[in-house]
Amino acid sequence: MTFWQDLERHAGRVAFVTAAGDTLDYAALACAADAVFDLPRGTPVLLALDNDLAAMIAYLGALRRGLPAIVTAAGDTTADRERADRLIAAFRPAARWSSARGTERLRDAGDAPAAHPGLALLLSTSGSTGATKLVRLSARAVDANAHAIAASLALTPDERAITTLPPGYAYGLSVIHSHLAAGATTILYAGSVVDPAFRAVIERHRATSFGGVPHSYELLDRAGFLDSLPESLRTLTQAGGRLAPELLTSVARRARAAGKRFVVMYGQTEAVARIATLDVDPDHVVAGGIGRAIPGGTLTLVDPETGAPAMTAGELVYTGPNVMMGYAEAAVDLARGHELTALRTGDLAERLPDGAYRVTGRRSRFIKPFGLRVALDEVEQRLAAAGVSAVAAGDDALLVVAVLAPGDVATAERFVADEVGLPASHRAVLALDAVPRLASGKVDYPALLAAGRAAAGAIRTAASAGALRAALAAALGRDRVEDGDSFRSLAGDSLSYVRASLAIEEVLGTLPERWEELTVARIEALARPTTARADPGFRWVATDVLLRPAAIALVVASHVLGDPANRAIKGGALALMILAGYGLARFQSRRLLGSARWGVIRDYLLRVIAPYWAILLFYRVLTPNRFGWETLLLLGNIVHDPGVRTMAQFWFIPALFHCTLALLLLLALPPVRRRAERSGWAIGFPLLSLALAAKIVGLALRAPLPVDDFSTDAWAYAIALGWLASHAEIGAQRWTVILVTALVTALDWGASDSHALIAEAVVAALLLTPRVLVRREVAAVLGYLARSSLFAYLTQGITIHLLRDRLGIDGVAPNVVAALTVGALAYAAWEQLMRRLRDGWRGRGRRWPARRGVSPVCRPSRPALAGRLTPRSCHNPAASPDGSTTIRRRPRSPGR
Repeated sequence: MTFWQDLERHAGRVAFVTAAGDTLDYAALACAADAVFDLPRGTPVLLALDNDLAAMIAYLGALRRGLPAIVTAAGDTTADRERADRLIAAFRPAARWSSARGTERLRDAGDAPAAHPGLALLLSTSGSTGATKLVRLSARAVDANAHAIAASLALTPDERAITTLPPGYAYGLSVIHSHLAAGATTILYAGSVVDPAFRAVIERHRATSFGGVPHSYELLDRAGFLDSLPESLRTLTQAGGRLAPELLTSVARRARAAGKRFVVMYGQTEAVARIATLDVDPDHVVAGGIGRAIPGGTLTLVDPETGAPAMTAGELVYTGPNVMMGYAEAAVDLARGHELTALRTGDLAERLPDGAYRVTGRRSRFIKPFGLRVALDEVEQRLAAAGVSAVAAGDDALLVVAVLAPGDVATAERFVADEVGLPASHRAVLALDAVPRLASGKVDYPALLAAGRAAAGAIRTAASAGALRAALAAALGRDRVEDGDSFRSLAGDSLSYVRASLAIEEVLGTLPERWEELTVARIEALARPTTARADPGFRWVATDVLLRPAAIALVVASHVLGDPANRAIKGGALALMILAGYGLARFQSRRLLGSARWGVIRDYLLRVIAPYWAILLFYRVLTPNRFGWETLLLLGNIVHDPGVRTMAQFWFIPALFHCTLALLLLLALPPVRRRAERSGWAIGFPLLSLALAAKIVGLALRAPLPVDDFSTDAWAYAIALGWLASHAEIGAQRWTVILVTALVTALDWGASDSHALIAEAVVAALLLTPRVLVRREVAAVLGYLARSSLFAYLTQGITIHLLRDRLGIDGVAPNVVAALTVGALAYAAWEQLMRRLRDGWRGRGRRWPARRGVSPVCRPSRPALAGRLTPRSCHNPAASPDGSTTIRRRPRSPGR
């Protein structure tokens, strides 16, 4: 039982005391918490928390009811409102709670995204400055961390901690957690640590401990608070970053002189909060020392580059029950399960002879301009040794150094130029009035880097932004794209993905991870002239882009050689089917699970069947092949006469259509859809099992089998393998899919058959090498071939007939080149035809039926406490800076 479910155990004891003296005992807290929400278990809610009683009741109410709590800072500033709006747009919670407004219902619980049953808490990642990337924490992790911290600090029910940090910050929240787990008391103080009221509240309510981040201790030191510590205090804790060695020693000495305990604690939001503790001995201070892991956890070291175990120095890795489930960047991520068993902290550390650890730097605090490795922490330390107080930030394109004294600019400039060796185009030295800091007190390095980029002119240009939008609009067949649009929300598919990905890399110089889920505005924010490629002559290309034309080439080669000469290279169609399943899962899963699922079939008809029917007319004229009604009605792979096999090479088109339709119908079933929303990975194996069962039944019904079995059920399992490959996100899942592919294809074709070998190679390439660095010119050619691969497949019969049958050119290479070339030309002609039809249609004032993503709709706002609906008009958000009018959009993640 978690500590929040067991509050009644401490009945009679005080849980919270306000600065004004109001108290709330554990029994009353449990009763009040249970009355806050009336939502079904698993419904996400947004909580804007501050250090007050109402916020604590609401927070514990969400935990006790099993509602995943998205925690953000309370406040009414523009930045606070914008952050809350971003979180609501990204994660679609059913309700929002704040002390000022209470509970506000945002949507029906049934319209909120499904959440994993173990999910309890979502917090902003360490160092977050407004992005919507959250850490997913399970109930088990939160509870385990609270009890481990309580044990590490030897907390008893007599402890009384005073809050110094907002509960939206992991460290601040963990102080509350650990004291609730111990049945102790938390004093809710929301003011500044340098306010005279801080000491007064400590003394009035006999606080026994407080915690602070380095900036807190800097303020307390300057204010003289540490020179005369209140008598009731027994323990001082510090976390949230490295305290300067001199101040660390000074605090430890003053604490010991006053008879207090000073504990340095190390942690990360990705492990709930604190994961290591060190009682500081002022006579033996270790710079960067973090001590040992909390009870139940383990610290180890690995090589930062290879991940291999390291003995004395390397990247710090934490293992324990409080490791996060994973990250969440969109509503669909809330349904994902546990993805990590160990946390690579990103911190570089040393193991000391006594078994304790010392953090020496941050892996991400290294940059590599021109291949020159620069340690940002070392830049700060060396400048400090020269008498210059500075902070440094940067990336592989720019080093930014900020100083607080204008007279230090010249010294810092000389150091960066001479000692670091960077040219003026890749450095920026700024004089600031104050170091930018996060609410947690940590240095806001992203803000510092942004200031440096602006000073250096490293901001995106209107031309690059326009080029990016134009390229995305062209790839997706739309007139324009908006700030909030993403490739997925605009119903992008595997065909348009190729063109869009190449366009993005052309502007950015790289292809961001999971770019298809990023909004256009976010992608544009990455479009900076200073973004440097490792080599501008090379580009990263997704592996599936390379595999598509390769699979088509195998199909063409197999058809040119014919049986039995082609036995060693058959399997291209199986590879294409796996790639189709991979694309469906990667690009269409949201539509397949949402209300716009039938749009997938419509798009298939418009983008695949329409050119298929058009090219059939050319076959009728240019080849002796004939076709009947079954070919036109997408039944040729089932009804065709095995003795004639008229137009049999087109079996793939109807088979893929049938598989897509079957998948859509399965996911339309509520139980199946709910399971798929929770985990695309988990639904993959039932899909594979169903496809294999259908194949077994089909084999029994069709006995004796024809030489080549083109029936849909014979190939459906390849779609399921592609689905699994797309959802395999961690190492164990990837290797499972590779092994399952090997087993299934070996049973179907034989372990040494080319079909099995090709399928295994395709899946392994997708999972182990998701992208490949190739020459820019080669990337452009391969990208176009991948986009035109459908047309190469459809026209291959014409080119083979003309070259091999009419001209006697039976070599594989010329036939493959001809098929790919004719396919590319056919694709270009088709695109030109569609463009003219669209222009003509729009010229008549009609709307061309483009692929539908999400479109703006006017919706009323619905305040929770109001008894009526208040209409809200549709406006441009930019015209309403106060947020009074907004564009509402239909949910982009799977709805029910």
